[in-house]
Amino acid sequence: MSTVTLIFLFLTVELFFSPVQGEVHYYDFVVTERNFTRLCETKSMLVVNDAFPGPEIRVHKGDLVYVNVQNKADYSLTLH
Repeated sequence: MSTVTLIFLFLTVELFFSPVQGEVHYYDFVVTERNFTRLCETKSMLVVNDAFPGPEIRVHKGDLVYVNVQNKADYSLTLH
């Protein structure tokens, strides 16, 4: 085999069989309560980063996600 053929085979094997690394994503969420008035009625709602609905997390399979949540509301919560 020639040197060019060996290099081609090596690069082909590396391209198709090397593990794919996902991206790393970092998110910081601050959960607070805000008052909203709709149809002359005021209600308290939980908001994330002063927005409702909260921010969207977009990742791909294999990505690593870190979410730091600060709960500044008066009661416990879960995020899904």
